[in-house]
Amino acid sequence: MDDGDEVGAGDVVESFVGSVVDGDSYDDDEGADASADRAELSAGSQKFDRGAPLPTRVRDGAFEDDHLVVGGESIPWSEVTFLALGIIDQMVKDSELKKGPLRQMMQKVVGGEDSNSPKDRARQVREVYLLDVFTERQEKPFRFDSGNVHYKTFLDKVGYVSHHNFFRFCVHLCRHIPHARVTASLAFFLAKRRDKVAHFEGFHDYELETDQQLRFERDIVNLSEVDLSKDSWMEEWTDDE
Repeated sequence: MDDGDEVGAGDVVESFVGSVVDGDSYDDDEGADASADRAELSAGSQKFDRGAPLPTRVRDGAFEDDHLVVGGESIPWSEVTFLALGIIDQMVKDSELKKGPLRQMMQKVVGGEDSNSPKDRARQVREVYLLDVFTERQEKPFRFDSGNVHYKTFLDKVGYVSHHNFFRFCVHLCRHIPHARVTASLAFFLAKRRDKVAHFEGFHDYELETDQQLRFERDIVNLSEVDLSKDSWMEEWTDDE
């Protein structure tokens, strides 16, 4: 995306948003297990009384001219009303860390700490990108996990990097629904402002924030004011403020 395009998209978002939690960088990991949020709901301190129905997880579907095929349903684009996006910072278990000769060699080259140390393991997180699509048809949203979407069913061209595909997926989805509204985090994501996308410690935090944004009309952007002219995932992301 050209600097001019990006500034324009960023200005639109900045005019609606006072502050959004900063993020760090994108990880090309294919995402978390689809049942991770269910497991968290019953995990100790994260346990809570859910006020809204569980979202419908979606892996495949299609973008048709007049409707969205998702969750076994054909939903007219006019019935898609709101989109929310967030990043879940999920801790990686010791057994899931990438250990081996290559990792150890790279650690020595960069002169970092022992990758097997408890301190290093404590910092390992997997960024889970979630997109919730709300419609007039049902109370619960349709949820897309960037690492679990079968992009070939939605897009005519896909690449090897999950997040690049996810970006293009979001752009093409949004092009069909200029009437809809989106969270500030999604607007920043579409503007390639990764430093402005909100991070959350758990699924509950993300869902609670989304509910509050809808209820109090906070940090919400009209999609018609967001630049959707560029969908290339090969262009460099920006960290400019």
